[in-house]
Amino acid sequence: DGSSWVVAAAGSSSWTTISLASGYRHDGNNNGTCQYRLVNFFGEVSLMFRGGVGITYSGGAAPNNSR
Repeated sequence: DGSSWVVAAAGSSSWTTISLASGYRHDGNNNGTCQYRLVNFFGEVSLMFRGGVGITYSGGAAPNNSR
């Protein structure tokens, strides 16, 4: 009757590894490589993340001023 929308989507989107700034590393807390992918949820493009980012420094400011 046109009173509502129905959206369905199927497919796959590959994970992309994120480039990290100097001083940061992948697999923070043993959570794996930091990656993202774009997915479609109910007609809305969304961003998914997985993995962890680690940083090690001794005192003072974090590498790259935490940027």
